Amino acid sequence: MKSLPIKSLLLFSASLLPASLYAATHTITPDDIMRFESLSKPVIADTGKTLAVEVSPDRGDSRGLVKNLTTKKEFSVKGGSKPKVSHDGRYVAFVDKLPLLTTEMASKKEKKKLKSGMVLVDTNTGKELRYERVKSFEFNETGSHIAIWYEAEDKKKETKAKDNAETSKKDIKVDDYDKGSTVELVALNQLKSITFKDVTAFNFDKSGKHFALAINNVETDKHELRLVSLANNTAKIVHSLKQQLGSLALSDDGKYLGFTFGNANQAPFGREYALSLYNIESGNISTTPTSKDWTLNRYASLRFSDDSQRLFFGRVPQVSQQIE
Repeated sequence: MKSLPIKSLLLFSASLLPASLYAATHTITPDDIMRFESLSKPVIADTGKTLAVEVSPDRGDSRGLVKNLTTKKEFSVKGGSKPKVSHDGRYVAFVDKLPLLTTEMASKKEKKKLKSGMVLVDTNTGKELRYERVKSFEFNETGSHIAIWYEAEDKKKETKAKDNAETSKKDIKVDDYDKGSTVELVALNQLKSITFKDVTAFNFDKSGKHFALAINNVETDKHELRLVSLANNTAKIVHSLKQQLGSLALSDDGKYLGFTFGNANQAPFGREYALSLYNIESGNISTTPTSKDWTLNRYASLRFSDDSQRLFFGRVPQVSQQIE
């Protein structure tokens, strides 16, 4: 997927204007101005077959516009914004924004519960699939799959406890940073999906071979590293441990998986992390050397080099908890 420069956007916007506007002789009125729409966030498929853009009025709800540059078909997507296009241009995904009237009429408390969704559009047919309460979404590099990460579900708090001693054992305070939510992995060739719960991080490789997930549930003491083979959509647990999993990174060639982990009993702000490397072919896990002077924290991001031979990550001099 490629973002288009502003010059291309202007040319595209000119092609959308009706011919009557060019030939019009009457004076432009305020009502005419209110009907103007602006185009933003244009993206085009890597193959150059599909273009998607967000269309916004001066006041009101935005919509998505999809144009198949091969068949010349156009589709308007209600509420669509911030488009992403699959590698081959077959699918476009938009953020499904809530209607302006809904957000304007909601109370301050209600607004906190309102969440955007996602709409997936087939550029051949215009068929739409809508998903609710979506936090983020991402196509893989080859365009074979899309990962949809949902917002965490609101859990109802119990106001009365039957036994104080029992609840003190069961109630574990978990920082929001350590809480995961559901991820749905959709295979776009047949629109079949696999669902994973308690996901705190995920990553695709660029070769289109694998999809990795960090699954953490502090309350049940479950911390798993899962790997999905995108060729047959099968998932397996490749590593299980008693520590909180942090960042993930798959090498571009799909042969290695780097991940960080730290003490789940510590608050995330002051938690130190270690770094390990998983060899997908052999199944071996190697831990990187540690240093007394430099360590990893929760903000450490991982990135492989383009040739998949080096793993880059950042260290900090020290990690300490916040003063309460």
